[in-house]
Amino acid sequence: MKRLSLWITMVILSSLPLAAQQSLEVRGMQALYAEGDVTIDGDLSDWDLSGQRLFCRDIASMRDTMSARVAVMHGPKALYVSVEWRDPSPMNNPNAPDSGKGWAGDSLQMRIVSDRLCHITAWYARGEGVPFIEIEYGISAKQPFGDGKVCLAQKKGWELEQGAAMAFQKSGDGRGYVQELRLPWSLVFKDDAKRAGAKLASTFAMAWGTDKLESRLVGNLATNVVRPVQQFWQTPGGWGALRLLPSGHTPPVSIDAAVQEFTSELLVGDNGEVLRYRMLSPKHKAEEAKLPLVLFLDGVGGRGYENTEQLLTAAWQFAVPQRLQTRPCYVVAPLCVPECRWVEVDWGLDKHEMPEEPSLPMRLTFELVDRLVKELAIDSARIYVTGLSMGGLGTWDAIQRRPDFFAAAAPVCGGGDTAQATRISHLPIWAFHGAKDAVVKTQRSRDMIEAIKTAGGNAKYTELPGVGHNAWVAAYTGEDLFTWLFSQHK
Repeated sequence: MKRLSLWITMVILSSLPLAAQQSLEVRGMQALYAEGDVTIDGDLSDWDLSGQRLFCRDIASMRDTMSARVAVMHGPKALYVSVEWRDPSPMNNPNAPDSGKGWAGDSLQMRIVSDRLCHITAWYARGEGVPFIEIEYGISAKQPFGDGKVCLAQKKGWELEQGAAMAFQKSGDGRGYVQELRLPWSLVFKDDAKRAGAKLASTFAMAWGTDKLESRLVGNLATNVVRPVQQFWQTPGGWGALRLLPSGHTPPVSIDAAVQEFTSELLVGDNGEVLRYRMLSPKHKAEEAKLPLVLFLDGVGGRGYENTEQLLTAAWQFAVPQRLQTRPCYVVAPLCVPECRWVEVDWGLDKHEMPEEPSLPMRLTFELVDRLVKELAIDSARIYVTGLSMGGLGTWDAIQRRPDFFAAAAPVCGGGDTAQATRISHLPIWAFHGAKDAVVKTQRSRDMIEAIKTAGGNAKYTELPGVGHNAWVAAYTGEDLFTWLFSQHK
């Protein structure tokens, strides 16, 4: 144990590279209403970018070298898309217009389900020095292609045929560019009369490459899809929602802005071991007021060394401005390094017995929480714990080890030791799990809830039909869980 602890301390303090990739999972895009004219010129100063989403395969190592910030707006006549690319060799697609190979280099592919299937490929042809958009149409989910094709060539400047437009502008440092598109609704809908009230779906494929396709990143997936299939362009059922927001609608929350609300902190434990964590503190509170504390435990995708990974899946949801205003609280999100787990058990098992001792990160987390309770104005009757996947198992483990410490718990796609059910039967618990979870088996949550009820408890359980190992999307997106959690007291 001492050797492991020392090793972890050395790794963290020396800032070694991230061992596991951490991407931002985009599940649904929102298109803001364009209140004024949108000029297609590569300058986004006339855009409302509050709905912009970051697509990146590995935030720690690729955010500034190979990522894309995508925003969508809409108006009475057109759909608008902008992408702020980070690219070491920007606008360097070698494929000519009409080549049919625009996807094999720097390019944006956007696929839309309207009253038809639209496969849009947009790029800057470096040899000809012109913008070009190709749209192929599909017939149905079973026939994703075969309903015609249009090629939108340059008319003059950034203006293209059929009322479309696309502009490019390199960034000042030469390592990125802006791509801005206007797509008339006539190119998106076959019957414009069906546009009113239509529920769109879309997916984005960002591609990087100079002489060939070097990297492709697929984003905006449906909530019931764990990861994109290899031929994602043939599976429109897996494409995420694209919601057209009405005029005057409150802009959606920026994950980046929410993450910035958390300060980066470091705990040096009693034995010299180190735990990095992020802390969300209320901006305004009465001097003598005591506030709730939420302990958030992320999943395996949130492990790392950078002390940001654990916020990106769901912890950032606690920093949504409306929630901070209506439910001021402290939130602590400790970082688990890739060599450890919140509970040292195999999460693919049908069941497990609670280990005799807590894992190293769990022990340090308990030490951290105890210090916070002593040092901050925390209401000891309103300390909550929630977590997902590996953190869902950690949530069960935490309440089993400290059954009288927490006021409520919300484990998401986790599992615990059913033999410990009697110890926690008095505790308000709301568990979530996807019905088709093949990573942490759905039966794990079912068994825990059944054991608690047998012991006289009354735990809540929500099983999400058709959902795999991403139940956290539904659990943390709405207000129901937050309302329930903050209403619990010891």
